[in-house]
Amino acid sequence: MLGLAALAGVIVAAGLLMMSLDDAETADVGLAPLTSDQASNADAGDEDGAGTSHGLPLAVTVGAGGSGTSIGSPLSSAASPGGSVLDANARLTSAAQPGLQDSSVLSGVRISSQSWRRGGLGSRALVTFTLRNTHPFAIKDVEINCAFGRDDGGPLTARRRVVPGLVKPGGRRTFVGVHVGFVNVNVSSAKCALVAATKI
Repeated sequence: MLGLAALAGVIVAAGLLMMSLDDAETADVGLAPLTSDQASNADAGDEDGAGTSHGLPLAVTVGAGGSGTSIGSPLSSAASPGGSVLDANARLTSAAQPGLQDSSVLSGVRISSQSWRRGGLGSRALVTFTLRNTHPFAIKDVEINCAFGRDDGGPLTARRRVVPGLVKPGGRRTFVGVHVGFVNVNVSSAKCALVAATKI
């Protein structure tokens, strides 16, 4: 008798669980037509062939003379006329890093000496190098690329690092124990080269 009561309790609990799942599915089905109707309305209002807004509200841009409206997403309206969102992003990235420039800055900067050692239980690569600046202006935030190799001379991995610090005009500076990254146990040699520098 006690076993039948327990079995009945389990069946009732399973029935309640099934009813709650059915109610949740009904609520989801009720929301599905609303979202699909909104998506179809957004597609229907897009007559210029610019594509869907992907859930973003549409923005209307008015031309210079008050004529010629265009419909697009806020992301495309944020970009300059005739440009795409990716072009605007590239312009923002280059504007955010005005100090990184061409090889003319690197032409007067060189690494005069370098060495490396392991640190941190052998997994960290610590580089010591001396920079010489022959320019009449100071430089800072030098980026180096260190290539690591095996015993047989084959390449293994490379690490890049921006080293903060100022090198005076016509001067030199030694950076000691700069952590450029983590390396594995097979690394036996390292060679670092300058990648970029910021002119002051």
